[in-house]
Amino acid sequence: MEGVLALMIPLIPVTVFGVWLLGKTEIGRALARRIEGKAGAEREQLTWVQEELDALHDEIERLQRDQLETHERLEFTERLLARKSEDRGA
Repeated sequence: MEGVLALMIPLIPVTVFGVWLLGKTEIGRALARRIEGKAGAEREQLTWVQEELDALHDEIERLQRDQLETHERLEFTERLLARKSEDRGA
């Protein structure tokens, strides 16, 4: 067990250096752009979904206001009709 740990000690800095060096190469930069592009696309898609959700929320609020206004007009019309029928009956 101690022998394995002794071998891993020099491997860790070599691995870190290798990853750092890869990041400096064209392949490393291309890989970083690809990863960043996917994250950017996901972020853009989430922004689009949020905008659509906000638009739907606004539309629901507008429809609720329209429905309330229509209901109030219906009640007003019913009251007028009830009053007319009472006037005719009296």
